[in-house]
Amino acid sequence: MLRSILIWALASACVPHPGGQCAGDSACGYGTTCQRGLCERPPPAAVPDVTWLSPGDGSWHAGGALALSLIANGSSARVVAKSASGSIAIPLLRSGNAFSGQFDASGLADGDWTLSPEIDGLRGAARLIHLDRVGPAVELILPVAPEGVFRRNQTIEIRARIQDRGVGLDPGTPVLSAQGIAPIPGRRVSALEWSFSLPLSGPVFLAAQGPVGLRVLAADRLGNQGGAEGQVPVTRLLWSTNAGRGLPIRSSAALDPAHIYLGIDAGAVVALDRATGVMLWSHALQGPVSASPARGQFVYAASEAGELAALDPNTGEPRWSCPGWVGVLQFRSSPAIAQVGGVEQIFLANSSAIQQGNATVQGGIVAASALGCSAWGAFGGGRSSPAIAADGTIFVGGLDFRLHALRFDGGAFSERWSAPAKDDTSLSPALADGGAVLAADADGNLLWLSPSGAVLSRGALGEKLLASPVLAFSSAIVMGRDGSLAPFGGPGPVINQAAPSYVAQQLPGAGGISATPAAGQDGTLYVAAGRTLRALAPGGALLWEVTLPGAATDSSPALACDGTLYIGDGLGNLLAIATDSAGLAPGGWPKFRHDERNSGNAASSLCAN
Repeated sequence: MLRSILIWALASACVPHPGGQCAGDSACGYGTTCQRGLCERPPPAAVPDVTWLSPGDGSWHAGGALALSLIANGSSARVVAKSASGSIAIPLLRSGNAFSGQFDASGLADGDWTLSPEIDGLRGAARLIHLDRVGPAVELILPVAPEGVFRRNQTIEIRARIQDRGVGLDPGTPVLSAQGIAPIPGRRVSALEWSFSLPLSGPVFLAAQGPVGLRVLAADRLGNQGGAEGQVPVTRLLWSTNAGRGLPIRSSAALDPAHIYLGIDAGAVVALDRATGVMLWSHALQGPVSASPARGQFVYAASEAGELAALDPNTGEPRWSCPGWVGVLQFRSSPAIAQVGGVEQIFLANSSAIQQGNATVQGGIVAASALGCSAWGAFGGGRSSPAIAADGTIFVGGLDFRLHALRFDGGAFSERWSAPAKDDTSLSPALADGGAVLAADADGNLLWLSPSGAVLSRGALGEKLLASPVLAFSSAIVMGRDGSLAPFGGPGPVINQAAPSYVAQQLPGAGGISATPAAGQDGTLYVAAGRTLRALAPGGALLWEVTLPGAATDSSPALACDGTLYIGDGLGNLLAIATDSAGLAPGGWPKFRHDERNSGNAASSLCAN
């Protein structure tokens, strides 16, 4: 043992310490080499001088191909990229003292990466970069409908919780989208929450009731997107009320900005709140009120027992009436309103037979105002509701198989001309913007006439008619009793080249149709048939339909300028339905009685003011 220690000590004494003399590296130890005759430790390896051009230190990237560019003295270079998940070496190409390459980070994990350049094997100054390809996390916070479903005319608030744990959220990007609407920008309400106001009338919704899909998207500052999808339940039925007291509603609603006026078979005129359907007042008349009221200075309503009343729009209190007609005349014709000599004059047809001297006259037309109720004309009759042209001419059909053009001057009627038809003309005429008049008879024959009575064209549906024709976009739309629906071109002016082109079709499961269709500004036709209210595209496609609690009646769809439609049914229900039409179609006579107020006057605005 002592001998071994002695040998080791002698050997060690032969190895020079740093600074000791030497003839070569083999004579040195302890990590030294022979340098100029002395054992010295080698100098440290030189650190290459590297100037990074890209990427910037600590920069954020969304992945993909990142440009690596640096300047260094050397013959070859590469960059070693390292992260907690692994490493990758990227060769660089030399051009003078510049080196460049591409760091394809598209398949690499997000997180922090260290980029270390190696110049001729020597490690230079590193760069730290952050890869972030994950968009913000979005969580929808959907509102809960108090009654389990939202109405199509409501505006609701959608909230979203949005957080980005990478580079950070771009606060200008959160938007709400749904089919058919432009993206709705969000409003920041807290550090992580955003609010979006969504009018439910906007998204495409081809159903009576169902879900509306929506999506919230947001992006981080690198453009990475994140999103979340959801849906809210929506219905077109805004409200329903039994305004008819269990008996059929056959009249079509007249509207002003706040009220709905309706005749009911229970023998009354009722007024309801447009927004809620709440009954505001009711005024009893003798006999069923199947004719549609008209809203002028007053609300004008007529009953099948011959009572005509002018009622205060806000209270229902009578302002004037024609008591002498009760029990003598019969009104299934809806009133038309015109200004005659500065007085609001009412015109409507009589359906009963009356005695004139020694003769019995069937039908006829009457005029009434606050000044009196004595005017009478032995023209027309039945349920034809008069249509008044812009020049004051009164057009009315009747049981005498003729269309009459009348003037009312000096308190009396005079006939300008009349045109024969093939059958009962008790349907209501429609007037085109150019002044032409369209008459239809019960046998389905159509007659276009000029303002002077000249025949412009004829047509035939080939089916009985119970509903009056309408005019939209210069086309006559005729609804047959059996569900046949057909357009007929007329002599009126072309509204525009982009006007919808209507096609003939047969509605399935429809029969006995007596309600006049309504045409919307977007060309959609609204038809009450069977037990449904149907929305039909001009090309014939069924867009959606709402089931009526009772069967459809003579109650023609009353389409308002805000897109709400009001319809009565056979059980006395009045329904308010949200459509996608922003008002009534241009081009003449888009609904029964022409306009929201049911004025029956071509000079009246389509919308109630």
